[in-house]
Amino acid sequence: MPLAIFDMDGVLYRGDTVMPHARETVWRLRAAGWQVFFATNNSSASREDYVRRLERMSLGGDVEHVITSAFATAHYLERLEPRPGEVYVVGADGLRNEIRAVGIAVRGRDTTPG
Repeated sequence: MPLAIFDMDGVLYRGDTVMPHARETVWRLRAAGWQVFFATNNSSASREDYVRRLERMSLGGDVEHVITSAFATAHYLERLEPRPGEVYVVGADGLRNEIRAVGIAVRGRDTTPG
């Protein structure tokens, strides 16, 4: 099955405005049997937040087809050898939550490294 990956912000939409032809392109690809994935380097929101945004814009999507930098980072850490049991995170809640979701403890904000 062919696969397409779209960056979201600035490609599919800008702010709350869907870019010209974005909606039609996504739905035509799906109708032709393509898997459509959505990617972003923004780690501030959860994948679920992005799914809700895509739905509001009539672009469709589900959490399994949304890839964020936070999700990619968490899965990278999960595969490290040795796997870290805890990490100190300076970043948004989206990043902290994705790391916790793979079973790694998160320190930050009110904790001191070391």
